[in-house]
Amino acid sequence: YAGHALSNSNKIAFNSGAAGYFLSRKSLKGLVEHWNAGVTHCSVGGGDDTASKWLQGNPGLVTAECLGLAMGVGPLDTRDEGGRHLFHA
Repeated sequence: YAGHALSNSNKIAFNSGAAGYFLSRKSLKGLVEHWNAGVTHCSVGGGDDTASKWLQGNPGLVTAECLGLAMGVGPLDTRDEGGRHLFHA
């Protein structure tokens, strides 16, 4: 799970959707399986619209929570050896 990593106020790391990111085939398959199974960290409000509008409008954060909390997959640091980001928003 590689892209331009950020973190929210809850210290959850996620990749910026504006900069784009990519997933391995295995991670993508796992996401789909978790979404279809209705895993708690992989849906917004459990399908009942209880989540905030901010969270509903940030699919990258929902994806990051599913990958990180349900699957144990975190964002990679994609900066080069000079500390420059390879993904840009």
